[in-house]
Amino acid sequence: MRTVVTFGFWLWLLTPIVCLWASAARFDAAAADETLPELLLPKSDKDQIKEILRRQEIAFENKDLALYAVDLIRITPEMKSVIERFFNRYDRITLSFENPEITLQDTTAVVIMLQTTGFLPKREGRLQTVQTQVRWKLVKVDGQWKIYDTTLLKKF
Repeated sequence: MRTVVTFGFWLWLLTPIVCLWASAARFDAAAADETLPELLLPKSDKDQIKEILRRQEIAFENKDLALYAVDLIRITPEMKSVIERFFNRYDRITLSFENPEITLQDTTAVVIMLQTTGFLPKREGRLQTVQTQVRWKLVKVDGQWKIYDTTLLKKF
């Protein structure tokens, strides 16, 4: 005797399996949302500004004028020349920003922080360190924060 398997039979047999699979897929998707890599999540304005701080540290440590200029609203040829001379004057430069206080208002931001800069002059060979309190003013242009003003507030 031959048994004919109908569509209804397959539907009856597979429905619980499909429902379990769909339920598990929803659970996995919910769990995946909680563990998405940080690169895939939108960054807050403060996080974007902290990335600028880190990029500026790297730019100075590597004497990378192009990386330095990425975060500026504009850079004039005179500014480029000054920075290039500064970079060429030292064998090594270290830069770090500490305790940034970031104040946001719509598409503008103010950052006040302690900047520690280390210089190793080519001729003297002795590391010099300077600490200053600086203020940056930033503006958000096309979704990107850009530095448009830097002011030295206090030298320690």
